[in-house]
Amino acid sequence: MRAVLFVCSGNTGRSPAAQYLAQAWINNEKIPVEVQSRGTNVRDHSGPDRQLVVAIPSAKSHVPTALDETAIQWADLILTMN
Repeated sequence: MRAVLFVCSGNTGRSPAAQYLAQAWINNEKIPVEVQSRGTNVRDHSGPDRQLVVAIPSAKSHVPTALDETAIQWADLILTMN
């Protein structure tokens, strides 16, 4: 199975939006791909952006996660967002 990692700075808006949208499409098309998202500058006690939760209600449980070596090694493709 292939793995795609979306990365932005805080992992509260852009990369989780890409993760949730990609996951919905992957599930619909039944494609064997895993997706995750990470941030390069995740702040303590941060949560998902309000705009993200309004656009994608299922993202309300998203927990911003920092980019680390494990995630980099896991991914076959890393897409960055700025």
